[in-house]
Amino acid sequence: MQVPNFFKKLSIGYMVDVVKAAALRFPLSFLCATGLTVTSVLEMHKVDTFPDDILARMMLFMAQGAVLALGVQLFAESRKWPLLKSILCALPLLGILAASVFVPDHFSAMQVFLSAAIFLLLLFAPFAGRRVGEDAVWGFNYLSALAVIFGGVSTMILCLGMSAIFASIKYLFEVDISSNVFADIWIIGWEFFFPVYVLAGIPQDPDREGEACTTPVGVSFIANYLMAPMMLVYTAILYAYGLKIIVQWSLPRGNLAYMVTGFGGVGALTHLAVYPMRLSGTWMLRLFYKYFYFLLLGPLSLLAVGIWTRITEYGVTEQRYAIVLCLIWLTFLSALHLARRAQMHIKYVPMVLAVLVLIASAGPWSAASVSLNSQYARLQSGLRLAGVLTEDGSIQKTDRNVPFETRKEISSILEFLRERDALPHLRSWVEPVRAGLGEKYIKQEDIFACKTRRASRCYQDYDLPRNIMSAWGMAYVDHWDRDGKETTNLYVNAPSAIRGDNRIIRIAPYAYMVSFYVYKGHDNKDNPSTLQLKGLSAPALAPFEKMTAQLSNDNRLTVKADTGAEAVFDLAHLATWAEETRTREMPIGQADKLQLTPVTGNLIAEFRVESFNAGLGEMDGKQPIRPWRILNVRGDLLFSLPTPAGGK
Repeated sequence: MQVPNFFKKLSIGYMVDVVKAAALRFPLSFLCATGLTVTSVLEMHKVDTFPDDILARMMLFMAQGAVLALGVQLFAESRKWPLLKSILCALPLLGILAASVFVPDHFSAMQVFLSAAIFLLLLFAPFAGRRVGEDAVWGFNYLSALAVIFGGVSTMILCLGMSAIFASIKYLFEVDISSNVFADIWIIGWEFFFPVYVLAGIPQDPDREGEACTTPVGVSFIANYLMAPMMLVYTAILYAYGLKIIVQWSLPRGNLAYMVTGFGGVGALTHLAVYPMRLSGTWMLRLFYKYFYFLLLGPLSLLAVGIWTRITEYGVTEQRYAIVLCLIWLTFLSALHLARRAQMHIKYVPMVLAVLVLIASAGPWSAASVSLNSQYARLQSGLRLAGVLTEDGSIQKTDRNVPFETRKEISSILEFLRERDALPHLRSWVEPVRAGLGEKYIKQEDIFACKTRRASRCYQDYDLPRNIMSAWGMAYVDHWDRDGKETTNLYVNAPSAIRGDNRIIRIAPYAYMVSFYVYKGHDNKDNPSTLQLKGLSAPALAPFEKMTAQLSNDNRLTVKADTGAEAVFDLAHLATWAEETRTREMPIGQADKLQLTPVTGNLIAEFRVESFNAGLGEMDGKQPIRPWRILNVRGDLLFSLPTPAGGK
């Protein structure tokens, strides 16, 4: 019986031949894939060979290096270079790539753009710098795509089959098989066998393999009756929207940029995919292929207006930078297609984009540098408006009532910088107000020094932007706060607090202390919380069994022992303070607000607030309850029971 060719390729003998062929033809890519697999397996088994930061960089370098070495090898093969020459050519480029990964302090947009450029290199590497027919380019990429698809399907079958085998052995024979074994199967499958399958399937001679340019029936159906009609309909929608903008004389909506770039990217990819059917396809496909880049000019005009408006209002970010790159790429292709149609070779489509993203990956013109400089300029302007940055360049705590929108803009910029580990650039604007940052920062030599870096990202001081805003004399504004009035939840920390574990202990001058948390929530119901006190069970030491703590809608906390002794604390001033300031930490100078004495009751007590949530409640889940109220509170109750009448 004849074994089907596909299943024959899943045999052990074929796998060995595939690994051997990939290793001999693409040795550097093979070594990178092997190193990536070994590193991932060691990490899965918690073998701490390298620090997390170095490990993440190694894995990124090996993934990028495998693709870069493949591109260089394809370039060398198209020129009939010997293997040794191609390796010597690739080594300096791999060295530059290693520097881009290991030298920077942390990962940034550079790695994203550089990775995109490296992957795009594969689409035109065999044809760069030499004359070649469009059929050859299309055929090579088509066969390479089939290699990727086959590699993915084969890897999935292999991993599922091996997992099923081990799972059956574990179940039927009651063998203790660690879950790490199953993880190893999938790691080895996707990080070793998948790239090896792909390497083995790449055409040997791109010029010869690309001579016959045919498409399967299924692909032809999708291109003729799905992709081309949908692209034409979407084009009509974008033009109709453009007409609406002109009639209403309004600016394009913010998300239009993503819609147009997605349309342009998918359209360019579809334009490449339908190349073999450009003369034999349906009338809609032929229309799409002939006029796509001409029809793209209208949506690109909308994109230019929309992205310019966003950048003018909110500055440059890496995402907006990428959109501008797509705009330049698509505009260039449209202009070249219209002006010099005969010179519009399909290899230019990925080549131009690769050059643009490579330029965007590093240097003062890179996405990361341009974005940071743009946000620094916005921050400087905002601080001047707020009165923090004076005309002579000095920093001071503002005494102005800074508008909500200005505070929100400054807060969002600080978060932008924190996410990119760029807050140290503000050192000269923060050091003059260091004392206002809070107690934990005063004694630090460098408040921006990262002590908790993991995987090339600093995870400490998530609250630093809030503290910086407070030091500048402004309340921090969360990104979801739309108008400064509708914040529904604000969590406030005390500068310092005594912590407990629900166990009563003796503490002078009071008899006992207990730590507890009372949750009120957003509804309009009183939810008492009963505390079971542990420890002092002897009646002589604790002449009661339990206490209740109840937080009411009028911001009153009632604590009551089963003996009848109780104390009522008023928390209304905390809700008012939270609504007015909108900050997440009580300044050390106002800590006395968190030390409460009873407004009524016979329990000798003091309640020290550790943290609380304040915000708008909801009446029956519909209309918000105003003004703000305490939704829940955590703290320490220090108390003594009242002396019974006639007692000592």
